[in-house]
Amino acid sequence: MNITAKQVTPTDGNEAPLVSTGAEFIIPQISSSRFVHKAKKDGKIVEVDPNKTLTVKYKDGSQEIFDILPRMSRTKMGINVLVEMNTLEVGKRFKKDQVLAFSKNFNNKGIYCSGKNVFMAMMNYDGMSHEDSYVISDQISNSMTRDIVKEVSIVIPPQTKILSMVKEKGKNVTTNDVLVEFIYPDEIDHYLELTDMDQLDEEQVISTLSKGQDSIKLMAQDGEIVDIKVFVNNKNSIDKQVSRYHSEMVKDTRAVIAKLSKNAKSDADKIKSIDNMSLKFMKTGGHKLKGGAEYLGAQIVYYIKQKKPLLEGDKFAGRFGNKGIIGKVITKENTPKPEFSPKVDVFISPIGVFSRKNISMIKELYLGKIMYFLNQKVVEMANNSKYKTDEIIKLILDIYGVLGSEKVIKSVSKNLDSMSPTTIRRRFKNNDLKLAFTVIPFTTVSFDQIKTAADHLNIPLDEKIYFPELDIWTKNAVPVGVTYGQALEQTSEIYANIRSSGKYQGLTGQATKGKAREGGQTLGELDVKALLTYDSPAVLTELLTLRSDDHKSKREVVNNIINQGESNMPSFVGKGGSQNIMNIFIKTMGLSMK
Repeated sequence: MNITAKQVTPTDGNEAPLVSTGAEFIIPQISSSRFVHKAKKDGKIVEVDPNKTLTVKYKDGSQEIFDILPRMSRTKMGINVLVEMNTLEVGKRFKKDQVLAFSKNFNNKGIYCSGKNVFMAMMNYDGMSHEDSYVISDQISNSMTRDIVKEVSIVIPPQTKILSMVKEKGKNVTTNDVLVEFIYPDEIDHYLELTDMDQLDEEQVISTLSKGQDSIKLMAQDGEIVDIKVFVNNKNSIDKQVSRYHSEMVKDTRAVIAKLSKNAKSDADKIKSIDNMSLKFMKTGGHKLKGGAEYLGAQIVYYIKQKKPLLEGDKFAGRFGNKGIIGKVITKENTPKPEFSPKVDVFISPIGVFSRKNISMIKELYLGKIMYFLNQKVVEMANNSKYKTDEIIKLILDIYGVLGSEKVIKSVSKNLDSMSPTTIRRRFKNNDLKLAFTVIPFTTVSFDQIKTAADHLNIPLDEKIYFPELDIWTKNAVPVGVTYGQALEQTSEIYANIRSSGKYQGLTGQATKGKAREGGQTLGELDVKALLTYDSPAVLTELLTLRSDDHKSKREVVNNIINQGESNMPSFVGKGGSQNIMNIFIKTMGLSMK
């Protein structure tokens, strides 16, 4: 686990990793109740009130009630992510410390699942896999969707009449749907000034306001309404429809609090039981806008969940700090195919591996491939009566025997011994039992061990790739295997709105850096390498002839332009340290320096 894990966002279709560290089994035990609820004793599930409470009955007759309300989590990049809780089914029996309710980053077996097992090829694709950039298939793009929540809100001033108001949670809406409409006797400008609406998010509020003949409307965004909150400052002066809805919300929330408080034995327990609930809306008065101004009337906030696939410009990562931007999403018909493996989901440049000195990435790739095909082989044997269960067990122990330490082999053998042959066969048939390999911290697996295991399964570690778009195969085989892919919180939607409104540097002609100076985007090292892959010498000459660390030549050119009206490019341009690094990079790509 590394710092990348702090930026991972929950996605649909998360899976337990085929190659793990062991931490995946520990994290659920130390996670807070915001993400996981664990059983204090043996017992069974007796009631599930969706998105509200989970009731369990322990063997000693006592009961416990857990909250499973959806949680709103705000990332450092300012994105709201909805964290919904899944639960075991009613009637399901469980053991002490077993996971009972869990968010998307966990599964019902109590394993931390932050991403998906994906087939990766280590090779450049169409010039879009430069450095840490990734190329992914549209199948992965659409299967790893995230639940991003947009807030759409409006202030309802005193003495206004509500014409319509959406009150239904779970409703699907579009940008053409009206969430709230009310009569306002004056112009919109007066309304904006009165309610300080300019202190709210322009994109979510001001741009969605429109004036009819005598009304103001709040328009929706595409998605599903997952929550509605009403914040009241002046209860007696707002439309009764709003005040009644607010009262119903407060009443419903108090009922949930009362139910959760049944377990509480002290005031501290009562406070703890509502840790995951947002209760600010329950009080009247004191509510403010983002700018700090207290508004009159009430504010209605709609939380709209949008399913966001992985898009070009979003960030993607493995588990070795190798995070990078998605450079391209390949269409289904153009997705390359390996000669042996079923598919390729992701491409990464080998330069990204060597520059980070992460040889472990290649080992994970190969180990993941071995475990994938071992699972395939075991399921095939389980469904074929000609294979005895003892043969299945022997194959499993042989592979773990080649790869694992004595401790790992003993653990696998013990787990298999705890089940009858019939159970083992049935669970593999039903895909209820998945084989994974744990690399215990401070241990390693050699390439010789990996090759021996692959030979035992008769699978190649490297493969040639076929490109349908060009109707050709690669000349050489490249590493192809299974790695663990994760979606990070940084999205193209955020970066697409970054612009420079400040000054530009006189010498380099690029935007100043830093938020405090209203800085913007500049041409960076990865941009240069991207242009290199597209063989754009004219563009690079324009951008890089005068290196940013060659200040003497730059000043000479700038002074000539000011004094003579032309650049008068010097015949000799000095070389800085960054130029030397660029030369090395070009040579390693096998390109000419001329």
